[in-house]
Amino acid sequence: MRFVKFPVLIPVPLTRCLGGWRQSVAAFTCLLLAGVAGAQAAEGAKRPVGHLAEAAGIGGGVAADEPAAARAAAGILAAGGNAADAAVAAALALAVALPSRAGLGGGGVCLVHNPVTGRDEALDFLAPAAAEAGTPAAVPAMVPGLFALWARSGTLDWPALVAPAEALARDGLMVSRALASDLARIGGPAPIGAPDVPLAQDDRLVQAELAATLAEVGRLDAAAVYGGRFARRLAEALSVDRIAAYQPRWRLPISVHGDQVDAIFAPPPATGGVLEAQMWAMAGGRYAGAPAVQRPHLFVEVARRAFAQRRLWLMPDGSLLTPVRTLLGSKRTESLMASYVPHRRSQAAIGLISGTTPPDAEAGAATGFVTLDRNGGAVACNLTVHTLFGLRRTAPGMGFLLVPAPSPDRREWVRLGPMLAVTAGEGRLRWAAAAAGGRNAPTALVAVALNTLVAGRPLGEAISVNRFHHQDQPDFVEAEAGVSEPLLVTLRRRGHRVHSVALPGRVNAAYCAEGLPGDPEGCAVATDPRGHGAALTAE
Repeated sequence: MRFVKFPVLIPVPLTRCLGGWRQSVAAFTCLLLAGVAGAQAAEGAKRPVGHLAEAAGIGGGVAADEPAAARAAAGILAAGGNAADAAVAAALALAVALPSRAGLGGGGVCLVHNPVTGRDEALDFLAPAAAEAGTPAAVPAMVPGLFALWARSGTLDWPALVAPAEALARDGLMVSRALASDLARIGGPAPIGAPDVPLAQDDRLVQAELAATLAEVGRLDAAAVYGGRFARRLAEALSVDRIAAYQPRWRLPISVHGDQVDAIFAPPPATGGVLEAQMWAMAGGRYAGAPAVQRPHLFVEVARRAFAQRRLWLMPDGSLLTPVRTLLGSKRTESLMASYVPHRRSQAAIGLISGTTPPDAEAGAATGFVTLDRNGGAVACNLTVHTLFGLRRTAPGMGFLLVPAPSPDRREWVRLGPMLAVTAGEGRLRWAAAAAGGRNAPTALVAVALNTLVAGRPLGEAISVNRFHHQDQPDFVEAEAGVSEPLLVTLRRRGHRVHSVALPGRVNAAYCAEGLPGDPEGCAVATDPRGHGAALTAE
């Protein structure tokens, strides 16, 4: 296990910090953020693929799928920003460093914990279809969504939060393992950077047009987020007459109350949160009392039921047939688990369920991150561009990739669902996480949460342990390669068919064993060893 701290590096001329930044960005902030680009060169040598990155004892922390985004957010925390400030910086840096999965043309969903009020909220800024029929691109929702997050919860000046991403785009960054992996998946010329120039890991990527757009974003105020020149340029990029008045929405999150913790999930239209909440409601109380050897069986039985139930409540247009409060009510939960037997696989409880089966092919392209400050504030987000690299063409003159409009069944959103957890009755932060990467993202998130919050395992251990997945159809357990033979035997003896596979889901998480506010030495942030991200802290 490797412990990492945010590196205060200054590999660029100090004159840039002292004279080239906007006056609203403090010189100290600039010095911290100057390390972002310079640390890129060492990234490939610092941590081999699959090595766990965890940081503990924090004054603030971040875990993200891309190291440059983690460094940008850690710099904001080190400069005195809170979790919301760091989340804005992380999201914008992801738009530069990982445009295959996040971008100004897309959107996302975040859960926000306010340590002062103890309130938890969900921010929905998923990119909708344009009002004009036939427009292939979605309405770019990232900027108004992040501006709404900052306006409600941020503390630093808005330009200071945009500056790290602008610097990455203008000065260039080295293509990370995360981005190189996605480029390899699509093959052919990269849809970013210089036309027809292939990109590979460690190549330098400069995005001048995107830098200019981010500079403009840094000058926006509330009235100009979707008004004036910026709005006109967006309308031209989408080939529409005007940009409809898009507003991100603050929503009440889904809460599952327990004896020790209250678990918080994203509400629709991010329907991954509903699936995760139902899994948590079924598993939470039983997982604590189950012997370790029974927990894989319990987990896959819970997952089977949750995915089978999804065929009943998720409609073809992505809406819900059944109210969330009914799905999570004790009557429904007990009914679903009535057929659970610790020593054998269930039969009829699953087989009698029928309904619409949502697409479970590799739909959507998303990423996730978490930010945490020393006061107990936290933000957990999923960002998405709907398909890998969106429409694979940039907005003319603006440098960001356009994103396809969501499909009629909203398949791009069925795996989105960040999670928070707070101490029951007190509201102190215990947990923040977001998962992405494929069909098992929801089960990966719930598995890590159960292993920390319920089983009491250290975060680094819980996030790296081998995982199981079962989505009801096809009817077999997917066991991650490396699961011990004795565990596989216990599942097979209970009647499960087990296939050994690679599971792509990645989790970024923050965990405070005693809760925050409190002793930050008991907190840790970690990124999934299955990905290529980073977990960093700030003093």
